[in-house]
Amino acid sequence: MKNGRKTEQVERIEIAQWVIANEMDYVGATTHFTVSYGQVYAWVKKFKQGGPDALADRRGKTKEANG
Repeated sequence: MKNGRKTEQVERIEIAQWVIANEMDYVGATTHFTVSYGQVYAWVKKFKQGGPDALADRRGKTKEANG
């Protein structure tokens, strides 16, 4: 398994916007930002569906009630 690196929400937003602006170049993003292909794909998918707030790190937090 590769050693991962920490990314902040701001950086995930920047990466997702870069991929969208560069005609969905996931491979280019992996080399440019040194992140994994799967992570980039997931971030772009979340960004398109839920906007910047969807890229927040929710680990260790409870789910919010959707009333």
